[in-house]
Amino acid sequence: MIKLTSLIKESSIRLGKIYTDKDLPPFKTNYQNEGQPKVKRGSGRGSSWMSYDFPGSIRMQITKAGNKWQAWLSKLPSGPGTHVFDLTGLSKMDVEKIKDVILNSNNILKTGKQIQSKYNRYKTNSEIKEANLNEAPDNDMFKALNKVNNNIFKIMLKYEGKADINAVFSSWMLGLHAKLKKAGVTL
Repeated sequence: MIKLTSLIKESSIRLGKIYTDKDLPPFKTNYQNEGQPKVKRGSGRGSSWMSYDFPGSIRMQITKAGNKWQAWLSKLPSGPGTHVFDLTGLSKMDVEKIKDVILNSNNILKTGKQIQSKYNRYKTNSEIKEANLNEAPDNDMFKALNKVNNNIFKIMLKYEGKADINAVFSSWMLGLHAKLKKAGVTL
């Protein structure tokens, strides 16, 4: 019985070398793929994406939801403030250009910042909202509270005639006032 290790030594096979067969195309070992990103595909809830994990804990993700494309580049672990760029509403051609530039770049983060400035009009809504937060927060708060008002009236109409609405609202308002006072809101 011949052991595999002795067979490999006898045939002089070396780790990391490319071996070919006349009928088969050449193949690469993992050793030659250093520096290339690991590519992962995923899909769910009507969208599909590809993640490119680069050495140095950097990830680029391209997402397609319907006919809309999104691309982002971030240091890992990703979270608020870690995105180099986060662009949405891109065309397929723009996404392909961005992917090619990043994949062929020597300095991914520097190239990502250049892409962010070039495709500035495609910033995500979260980035735009952060910029507008200081400009009109009162208006946004009024809109949000009006949505709550609408929900309250829907609930009131749903239980009209089934419950003592005046007693329930009185009790609920007392609790709401107490919680607001505890949070530091003066009425």
